Amino acid sequence: MNLCCFELETDCQTKFPPNHEGHRSVSFTTTGLGALLKMRIARRLEAINEETNKKDNARWNKQKYTPFRFDNGDTKKQLLALSRYLLFDSPEKWSQSQKQRAIIFFFSISRHQKGI
Repeated sequence: MNLCCFELETDCQTKFPPNHEGHRSVSFTTTGLGALLKMRIARRLEAINEETNKKDNARWNKQKYTPFRFDNGDTKKQLLALSRYLLFDSPEKWSQSQKQRAIIFFFSISRHQKGI
């Protein structure tokens, strides 16, 4: 999967159209990037609650808790925390691990939107 900045920007603009009531650069939270940030934060809070519940359940059942890890070694919590930096740097500046994280992050968002 090849992500380029133009494709990502176009995709965000079609899924999250800007609010034309104010100037585009002033109204940050109404842009696609703002919507993507809000979605990332909401999913991160869900991931934190989910992991806490699973840890508590494992403790009550006297079992060892091992979180799910993506192919790059990140847990869901780590992926959502570290993906924040992907949204502010251009893809040319991403390290190899950030490129892997971007593929996983954007793929999981598209799956989440489709309800998979």
